[in-house]
Amino acid sequence: MKKKWVNLALSSVILGGALFSSLGAGNSIVRADDLKTPTVVQNFTDIGGHWAATQVEKWNARGVVQGDHGKFEPDRALTRAEWVALINRAFQLPNVKSSQFSDVQETDWYASEIQSAVAAGYIEGYEDGQFKPTANLSREQAAVTLAKLLKLKQDNTVSVSFNDDDQISGWSKSSVYAAVNSGLMRGYASQEFHPKDHLTRAEAIVMLDRAIDLNGAWYGEAGVYGPDQGEEVLKQEGNVIISAPGITLRNMEIAGDLIIGENVGEGDVDLDHVAVHGTVKVYGGGENSIHVNNSVLVNVIVNKNDGSVRLVAKGSTSIQEVTVNTGVNLEAEKGVTVNKVALTNELPADSKVRLSGYINTVNVEAYSLSLDIPEGSIENLNISAEAAGTTIDTGKEASILQLVLNAVAKITGLGTIETATVNSPGVSFDKAPAQIKVGDKVADDVTVQIGGKGDGS
Repeated sequence: MKKKWVNLALSSVILGGALFSSLGAGNSIVRADDLKTPTVVQNFTDIGGHWAATQVEKWNARGVVQGDHGKFEPDRALTRAEWVALINRAFQLPNVKSSQFSDVQETDWYASEIQSAVAAGYIEGYEDGQFKPTANLSREQAAVTLAKLLKLKQDNTVSVSFNDDDQISGWSKSSVYAAVNSGLMRGYASQEFHPKDHLTRAEAIVMLDRAIDLNGAWYGEAGVYGPDQGEEVLKQEGNVIISAPGITLRNMEIAGDLIIGENVGEGDVDLDHVAVHGTVKVYGGGENSIHVNNSVLVNVIVNKNDGSVRLVAKGSTSIQEVTVNTGVNLEAEKGVTVNKVALTNELPADSKVRLSGYINTVNVEAYSLSLDIPEGSIENLNISAEAAGTTIDTGKEASILQLVLNAVAKITGLGTIETATVNSPGVSFDKAPAQIKVGDKVADDVTVQIGGKGDGS
């Protein structure tokens, strides 16, 4: 029986003050070894019979946490740096290298973790410009970070009455209530919350485990996920995180975001009959990488920290918009619809991007970009004024209907250009467009180089 995909057409698509000022300095030492991605599953010697042993072993196996010399130290207080590192790795948040805090050096092992956390918006530094990475994290601070990360609705009432409710800080109370009401956190047998107590490593892992379950689904082992026959579709609420290569999602409708994490590395991910209502965030993948078949994607953001990603769309796939912040090879095979591609100014200078297939609109904002269009058709290609130094190499089987050049650019190759509007001096073509128009931003006698010769049009 032919699979029915009409119901996944995403009808909703339309075209067109410091939080933690009360934290005191802690005495814990942040150990870099605690947070390295493990190459093998460890057998911890100090969690036998511990109430959090199952969750600790689970997240160690998933590559999120590691102990120190065979010990996990479950009851040791957790530091702010450790906390953000755990969250970033579990939620596969993108790596950010720079540091903006006076007490965090770029060479510190936790520098990029802290910046990633701040960029994600779930934690802040202090008014004095510090982050205090080695300070211990309190339970109420943990509640605030997770409430922000998961975008929990802030609550004014709590499902459980705590005897120490008056000890919960005003800046954290609504987040604490939200964390308790959602099941992320619980009180003690004494019916107290202990908001100022330091969060232990065991408590952190259990909270992280609950947060991932509340967030959606987490796939960390190679395999095929989703029903395999007929018209059945797995409706996945929340977000989906892919944290390993060799994973295929099929016949799945995702209500939130799909995150293809850094842990995918240079490996492959396949999406087969998948509809994503939120954003597809591509942080991992390699040269033979992300394969999208008969799927519906609204927004795709490519932001791999190192290297380029190949994204292949085929079948009846529809993609509304692709935002490119790092190098990409985007291939839209015949029958695929890609409405818009934005090559942003986040792309480093001299980046390389390859686009092939049918694309409605491509907007280039990146400086000194090398854009390769070996084949296919682009309806509208716009080079912004900030994109000076752009080189566009067109293959013989490539065509551009409307090309607008607002910056110095060089167009090479044998591709067909129907109409080029020139709004900048210094533009050159290997092959003359069928029609050249001079825009209103330059003089009428601007010189355009064609095949090495000046054209006074």
